[in-house]
This record gives sequence, structure tokens and C-alpha cells, in this order.
Amino acid sequence: MSGGLDKNEWLGFVESEIKDFSKKYNMLYRLSERKIYASFEIGCFHALLNFYNKNAIDVVPKNLKDNCFRYLTTPSGNPNNFSYVHVRLANNKECEIRQQVRVLSHIDDDICFTPDIVVMRSSEDSVVECKSIKEYSNGKKGFFYVRSENVFAAHECKSMVPFPELMVSFVGTLVVAHKWLRMRQIEAFWGMKGNI
Repeated sequence: MSGGLDKNEWLGFVESEIKDFSKKYNMLYRLSERKIYASFEIGCFHALLNFYNKNAIDVVPKNLKDNCFRYLTTPSGNPNNFSYVHVRLANNKECEIRQQVRVLSHIDDDICFTPDIVVMRSSEDSVVECKSIKEYSNGKKGFFYVRSENVFAAHECKSMVPFPELMVSFVGTLVVAHKWLRMRQIEAFWGMKGNI
């Protein structure tokens, strides 16, 4: 597990972070079924929030239901029905930290993926869009997404030793999510020469 913690220590850490977060923002803390993958992802979410709490002007939970923060730990939910965190940075730019929001790539409308955590542009009107696609649940469920140009950072939460296929997937995620990223930058980062 992360940082040399065993499974029970990690779950205790995550539960403590959730309780502190709830207490700080005067929200109710209600524990439902505990799943290790969801707890790990929520722990990563709070680790990212800790970074922004130290480096941002304002960090505010949004879209609470009955004064509860609702975590979205599966890609099948409607992001507009779950809580997120609004952040105002020192340069007065604003962003949102959300879980499990599908990202539609700048490369092609048929390319999308769902990172565990997304830091995205904030707007008075939600930047989370919805469309009906016949290939997605026969068009019966809304296909919720955010366009890649509205994504500042996409985070994957992995509790494992990296292996080559995972690293290739990670590089692919970077390219699909970030229009500003160029292949030469990837080559320089990985120390590669020539064409990929």
C-alpha cells in the first residue's frame, strides 16, 4: 500500500482525512460500504485537496446533498449529482476538482477516458456536458463528459508497482487529455530519440 502503510493503516488514514474534511466544512460524515479501491481513491482526492489547501486562496466543497459530501468513485454516475471542490488560486484563476469525470479528447470525439480525479476549468455554467449516444446504453443514459481543453490535470490513483503496459497507458492518457502536450516533450521526458 501507499507510503509503507498496510491496508488497515491506509483505511484509517483515509477515514481520518474524511472526518477532518467534514468537520472543517461543517458537513455530516456518513460511512457506507467500505471498498479498498474507493477508499484509496478518496485518500488520493484528499491528498490533492491538502496540496490546494496549502497553495490556494480558497477551497470550498460544492454540490452537497443534505450537508453531505458525495464522492463519485465509479465512471457510471452523473458528475452533476455528486460533490466536488471549487478552488480559487492566488492568480484569481478558478478550477474544480472532481472525481470520475469522462474526458473527451481533442484528438477525436470518439476518444474518451475517465481518470480517477480531474482538475478542470470552473465556470458559472457547468463545463460538464451531456449527450445521448446510441452506442452508450442504447442512448437511454446520458453520456457525461468534459472537453479536454477544459482539463488542467488528470490523475490516476494506482496502488501498485508500475509495469511497462501501465506506463504506456499513462503516456497515452497524457496525450489524449492535454492538447498542449507535444510528442517532442514526451520524447524529452522519457529520454527517447527519433519517432515514437
